[in-house]
Amino acid sequence: MGRIKSQVPQAIGFEKSVLASCLVMPDCVDEVVENLDKSFFYRTSHQIFFDAIKSLHRNGAPVDLASVGQYIHEKNMTDRAPVSELAALTDEPVSTDLSYHIRKLREKAAMRRGIELSNAGMKRFMDETKDPEETIEFMREAFGSLEVDGDPEQYLIPAADLALSASTRYDLISTGALPEGVKTGFIKLDAMTSGLRGPDITFLAARPSMGKTAFALNVAWNSRVPVAIFSLEQSKEQLTDRIVSMRCRIDLTKVTNAEFTDEEWSKVTAFLGALGEKPIYIDDSSALTVSQIRTRARRLKKIHGIRLIIIDYLQLMKPDFRKDGNRNLEVGKMAQGLKAMGKDLGLPVLCLSQLNRSLENRPNPHKKPRLSDLRDSGEIEQVADGVWFLYRPEVYGDLETQKFDNQANLYVSKQRQGPLGVDKLLFQGQYVRFDNHAYDREE
Repeated sequence: MGRIKSQVPQAIGFEKSVLASCLVMPDCVDEVVENLDKSFFYRTSHQIFFDAIKSLHRNGAPVDLASVGQYIHEKNMTDRAPVSELAALTDEPVSTDLSYHIRKLREKAAMRRGIELSNAGMKRFMDETKDPEETIEFMREAFGSLEVDGDPEQYLIPAADLALSASTRYDLISTGALPEGVKTGFIKLDAMTSGLRGPDITFLAARPSMGKTAFALNVAWNSRVPVAIFSLEQSKEQLTDRIVSMRCRIDLTKVTNAEFTDEEWSKVTAFLGALGEKPIYIDDSSALTVSQIRTRARRLKKIHGIRLIIIDYLQLMKPDFRKDGNRNLEVGKMAQGLKAMGKDLGLPVLCLSQLNRSLENRPNPHKKPRLSDLRDSGEIEQVADGVWFLYRPEVYGDLETQKFDNQANLYVSKQRQGPLGVDKLLFQGQYVRFDNHAYDREE
């Protein structure tokens, strides 16, 4: 039995028919350029002919044999797309069912792309230096993006459907049948934001030693839902010590060194029993990529039903792509990847981030963080559904914004669907603990 000859999926006859239809029936051009791009054509010359047709159409120029031929000549592409071959297209039968031919070209292109991705995946799986989780996530994302149907109508949702969906959603929320946003436990903050809602991504930013990690741990504990914490900076032991200090109100130094009085030890042992029942899951792997976090978060959602993802912190993550020396670009792409992850999983993401040093050079009372202080990338501001800043006035001797000792201001400086404002909290540094504070909240 002879060997079966493999052939790249293609439909040259349909390619010719679609191009011929554009050349002799101008009314066809709209449908073709809306549903295809040059990657859907297998033959190089056909890709060039299509690009010429699309460019002419976009610029309002006529699409016919003469204009396409002139375009190719002016672009010096006649060696790869001979005018004689273009002219021969006018002798091809035009499509009697253009939508069918377009779909067939999309199918063949999807098959070719699938082969390319399979080959790329095989190479990655054969390379033992590659992280298997990253490769699996690469394949999942790549194949998840494959599609055949290019009908734009499939993506359009009529207003009537939106109204019906909104009515149902509002009813479920009001009756408690639909989960609310994840509460942070901080009264005014929750009132302003309605909690952390999926698939929003919120960035909590501050200068070093302001208490970002401590605040995030307080949120994780207060939330009363399963939480995944990806700690790229601190170990699980360090986070555990912080949680013990926070909840038992024992100085963190004493907890770290296990220097407890008998009374404190009794308190700690009792608390550790409660901690063991808390649905908090910590991954302290360093230098994780977005793909790795997505893979692990997906598994945690499936197995443990996590409702919130906390990442500490953005600038310590590793890019999925090759570094090119542009840190702003790297951070921006990672922020976009985290937002896409939240949308994919339908979960809120609280991502900690550093601020640049510019605020240190501003005089009081102007050290309050601004969106422009976000470190490494303005892309964070664009990607974020919410941006919170943590600021402790007494660190900078900022008496104008300080109303009480150990004050910590939590600024909601960006929010897509809610007001901006500030929640003035009590920070007990020795316990790495944030609490609501009873005071006159009128600004």
